[in-house]
Amino acid sequence: MLQRVFLMYSSSQRMIKSKCFKTSNLILKGNKMENQLEYFDALINTQKQTFNNLLNVQKELHAKWFESIGKAHTALTTMPGLPETPQTKEALNQYNNWFSTATSNAQSTTQEAIKVQENCISAYEKQSAISREALKSLINIANPAKATN
Repeated sequence: MLQRVFLMYSSSQRMIKSKCFKTSNLILKGNKMENQLEYFDALINTQKQTFNNLLNVQKELHAKWFESIGKAHTALTTMPGLPETPQTKEALNQYNNWFSTATSNAQSTTQEAIKVQENCISAYEKQSAISREALKSLINIANPAKATN
């Protein structure tokens, strides 16, 4: 799973570099203000894709992690050869209570962390839209003749 996260991260980084390089070549060749918006859009869209990819991988990782610890818990509690004594039953009961509490708390924490990340991505998208409009206004100020055409 970590290998998949690394691969997604490195592919996102390559995508950012290639898009930035292509877009920066457009800016250098044409030296036009309109290309600034293309560069901005390419950069922002690539970052959004990276954030969403990392969020999706994290969601998948947490789901598989909870599934795995559930299987480990089941294997441990149904282990053959445990003596049927009152002490074993009491210890197993306490372990089950602790495990369900710990798992529940971990799931709640994970869900809240994912909500925070989703809110950060949403805020980033809103800020990107505002920044794009500001850049567009600056381009219109810099090119008043083209803005009126």
